[in-house]
Formats: sequence, structure tokens, C-alpha cells
Amino acid sequence: MNALTSWWRARADRERHALVAGAVVLALMLVWAFAWKPLADARSALFAGNARLAADLSGMRAMAARAGPLAAGDAVARDRAGQSLLALADAGLRETGLAGGLARIEPAGSGRVRLRLEAIAFDPLADWLQRLHQHYGVRIAELAVTRTDAGRVDANLLIEDP
Repeated sequence: MNALTSWWRARADRERHALVAGAVVLALMLVWAFAWKPLADARSALFAGNARLAADLSGMRAMAARAGPLAAGDAVARDRAGQSLLALADAGLRETGLAGGLARIEPAGSGRVRLRLEAIAFDPLADWLQRLHQHYGVRIAELAVTRTDAGRVDANLLIEDP
């Protein structure tokens, strides 16, 4: 420490003032570089992230408002006049003209029915499944569709009560 003190005293007043001014400027630059700038950048990133999240939330609320009626329709199955899911599926296939392609229909547990349809047109199948869902809340648990040579499809599906 004596060496530093003697070195400092050996400097002229003007040189000491210049060294003190340089040390203050260096200290300010270090504080700015290692404290202020990283905090300011983090703050800007947080504001940008908050704005993005607010926009996402606004979009999700708009989608939820549009999907509200659909979600309410999914939750409540309409009256089937006492028909089981098996009977409902069989009657629906007959109404849409798909009964000729019905190879197998069987219960697959409580509130579930497994069907095998062969060489049927795809569009009526899709329409029937959509009607089942819209009118009765029936869900498609599994669906495997394979195109056949005649431009028709084979379908294995599992439908279930809501």
C-alpha cells in the first residue's frame, strides 16, 4: 500500500485529477455495461413478451367465444328416444344408405360401439359421423379408413357416448 501511496503522491495535481476523472468514467461504464444495460434489455424483453401474451390471450378469448356454442353442444347429448348407441348407429347407417357396407357392429364396452364398414362411399360416412356428433354428442374414439380399388373405402371405427 505504501508503494501505491508514494506513487500517487509523486503525480502532479493535474495528473491526479485526470486519473480520478478516468476512474469515475470507467466505473460509470462498468455499471452501465454490467448492471444497467442487462436490466434495461430484460425489461424490454418482458414488455415485448407481455404484449405478445396479451395478444395471444385476446385471440384465445375470441376463439373461445366462437367455440362456446360448439363446446356446449358437445357436453350435452340430445334425447335419443331411449335408443342405445348400438341401435342409434344401426339406424343411422340404414338412413344414410351405408347399411349395405356394414360388415360388423358390436358393443365394445359401456357406451362404446365398434363398427366395420366395407366398400362404402366416404362422403356419406363423414356426413353420418358429423350428424352423430352434432345431434347426439357421440364421439369418434378411433377411426381407420382405407381406400379400396373401386374408389370406395373400408372403415374401422369406434364410437362412444359423451
